[in-house]
Amino acid sequence: MSVIAVKIDGDTIHIAADNADVWGDTVTQTGDKLWHIGGYYSGRVLGAVGSSAVGLLMKHFLTHVDNTRLNTEAGWLDTALRFRQHCAGYGLNADDASFIVVENGKVWRLSGVHVTQVITHEAIGAGRPYALAALHLDHDVTDAVGVACDLNKQCARPIVTMSMRTR
Repeated sequence: MSVIAVKIDGDTIHIAADNADVWGDTVTQTGDKLWHIGGYYSGRVLGAVGSSAVGLLMKHFLTHVDNTRLNTEAGWLDTALRFRQHCAGYGLNADDASFIVVENGKVWRLSGVHVTQVITHEAIGAGRPYALAALHLDHDVTDAVGVACDLNKQCARPIVTMSMRTR
């Protein structure tokens, strides 16, 4: 499962992810959870936890299939519903992964068809409770993911970070 934490600090969005890839009771380190969508300078980032197959399919979906969404709650809900149908076409369940999406200065949490705009901070994955506690205590995203790695066996270092401007 692992963990991803995001924090909006003024006009900067910080996001961090651990390096765990969990398969049953086995944890390997892959480091492939955060992706720039549409090129490095596009301002679009996808973070995925849960099923690696569903995460990679969402990356493909946002890059090649669904480029017309509105950057609103209704727009992302529509995207989530279309992604659910897309997953079913591959025999996958969209509910097997959760996502943090950064697009045009806004941050969204998608879990199934539950879509929430992130206003201050958020975390997803098995280490979510620990990362949220650290973020609530005003730690940065790297520390938040580090706390999750220390306290949850499904999270593992090293930690990958990204930062981008909201404007």
